[in-house]
Amino acid sequence: MLYKIIEKFDYHKNALDSFKIINKIDRNIIPLCLIQSLISALLPYIELFMTAYIIDAVIFKNFEKVPFLIVILICLNLAAGIIIDFLDSKNKYKSNYVQRKMLMLIKKKALEIDYELMEDAEVLQKLSNAEYTMEHTMGYYAFIMYYRQLLEAIFKVIASISLIVMLCFLSPLEGNNIIKILASAPVSLTVIISITLLNMKFNKITAKKFNSVNVELHKKKMLVERRFNYYTDEIFLDYSMGKDIRIFDMFRLIHDNYKKHMNEAKSFYEMFYYKKSTNKETYNLLSNSIYMYVAYIVVILKIVTKSITVGELTKYIGAINIFNSSIVNIININQRIRLQIEFVKVFNEFINIDSKKQTGKLLAEKNDTYDIEFHNVSFKYPHSENYVLKNISCKLTEKNKVAVVGKNGAGKTTFIKLLCRLYDPTKGYITLNGTDIKEYDYESYLSIFSLVFQDFNLFAFPIRENVAASRTADDEKVWNCLELSGVSEKVKRMPKGIETNLYRYDEDGVEISKGEAQKIAIARALYKDSAFVILDEPTSALDPISEYEIYSKFNELVQDKKSIFISHRMSSCRFCDDIIVFDGGEIVQRGNHNTLINDENNIYAILYNAQAKYYK
Repeated sequence: MLYKIIEKFDYHKNALDSFKIINKIDRNIIPLCLIQSLISALLPYIELFMTAYIIDAVIFKNFEKVPFLIVILICLNLAAGIIIDFLDSKNKYKSNYVQRKMLMLIKKKALEIDYELMEDAEVLQKLSNAEYTMEHTMGYYAFIMYYRQLLEAIFKVIASISLIVMLCFLSPLEGNNIIKILASAPVSLTVIISITLLNMKFNKITAKKFNSVNVELHKKKMLVERRFNYYTDEIFLDYSMGKDIRIFDMFRLIHDNYKKHMNEAKSFYEMFYYKKSTNKETYNLLSNSIYMYVAYIVVILKIVTKSITVGELTKYIGAINIFNSSIVNIININQRIRLQIEFVKVFNEFINIDSKKQTGKLLAEKNDTYDIEFHNVSFKYPHSENYVLKNISCKLTEKNKVAVVGKNGAGKTTFIKLLCRLYDPTKGYITLNGTDIKEYDYESYLSIFSLVFQDFNLFAFPIRENVAASRTADDEKVWNCLELSGVSEKVKRMPKGIETNLYRYDEDGVEISKGEAQKIAIARALYKDSAFVILDEPTSALDPISEYEIYSKFNELVQDKKSIFISHRMSSCRFCDDIIVFDGGEIVQRGNHNTLINDENNIYAILYNAQAKYYK
């Protein structure tokens, strides 16, 4: 029997991990919630006891005590009220702080998790669900508040039980035998326990019924609100979509779709709030009324038999009423906690995702020799049956400038992702100076690469922080890298130079073109000063003049570093010592420009000549 009771509340075990996280964030919040719950639980009993004393003082004509008792009542209420208000505001602030920290943990986890996992649709869905549940179900804020309310209700029950037991065991002093039997301890206790159990059972049934409905309603509500968020957060507030909306006159399309979702949402919310308004308290009203009616009879019998005074009527009736309402609250709050734990569980599922990437202990020390070799490497993306790369074997060694070329989708960018360990090979392995790269410390291995991907990102931070990737920077080095990438003159004309914020998230932020952004991204890669500089389509957003500037000072850009260019523009290959040609996920050719261009039937020559005619 006891095991079954414990099993029913087994979901509280899931809260332990959450409390551990909460305690790490703020060690004071749990003790403060305990104190607030205890004082809030005892406050009603101050009024019950003092009111009973005041009524008895009036009935027994001890009028001189009444002002003194009233002053004590006011002072105790005032002191308790001030403490409770202080603790409540403190706990609300701290709960909000915990909630914000939890949202930050989601972002932090998203940044720390293996890159390959973050491209997994299942993991991305978990990320989306975690963010949504934290933002739209009050997440840990509600979680903390519900447990505080639960503790308060438990403390009230404990205090009430002590008073009710005391009431039941007060012996009848007057009255006939029947009344004395009805007012006796065994009968009083049996009646109170019986009606309490019956009332609890009824409240539990209705609570379970309504909360099971609420779970489904809230799941549907999440889907409805997620659709709305797409419009309000992504379409209406994302100014970058404005150009397409205006050029293609898409306002009517967006408005019609928004209106369609609005009508669907209206129907849902009408149903949602109707079911929410069909309150379970209405169903419990009859049960609670019967409970209090029987309780009044028990207490009145105690008065009739002179077991208690008239003043104590308010104390014991109040205690029974608090006991009943607290039991009902415990049932209801438990159901809310059960629901909230389901929401919080979504957060925990994402936070507890383990990184799969193996990391060793070897450090990739800075030196002039970095020989990287692919050994029969094949790769396919998670949940895909098709190999993007097939049996790749190649060595990147003495040559300083390497071009990786091929048609779109040939596997060029995937090759670089494996080189930088953003992904691990599905088959085969990669070595650095003869040692499997999995044996190297992951962060240390990454430190030898500077990359500019085609889908690079800059941030709404000052330019110097974007280039240095840090709040501390060598300003002279920042300017030098901006000069090399060809954007220093543009930055000099900005309001605050390298201290200018990018993008208009701040009042003094500036907008820049895609080409200018790409040059700043190249400057960032140069600033890192790594052994390998890798540029993925480095001139894709540049105009022909800017492209020429980049290539004409190519040697100055990469200096003595090993550089890898990924490109589908064959013109870039003339600046490189070594060219690797990809097609269909395989390396089909390798050599320098002069060697490869002589065979007019190979892929390189065909692509080069096809593009060259546009520059004649």
